[in-house]
Amino acid sequence: MLVLACDIQSEDGVANAAIAEAANRLDKLEKENQRLRNIISAIRYTTDVEPDLSQAAIIEKVGDYCDQVLGKQEIE
Repeated sequence: MLVLACDIQSEDGVANAAIAEAANRLDKLEKENQRLRNIISAIRYTTDVEPDLSQAAIIEKVGDYCDQVLGKQEIE
């Protein structure tokens, strides 16, 4: 998308700006999707390794994992 934003020729630059904005939003979306996939993997790993944990314990362990590995990230 960023390449397209550079290649498009528009007199006022509106098309370029719109495509560049779309590229930035897609990039943010992909990063958030990866973060969520990592959280899902942590949940699956925790429940596979310790299947008898309570739901609260699973949430705590996954939360700890997210804080340590993924960092405390704000959702925009």
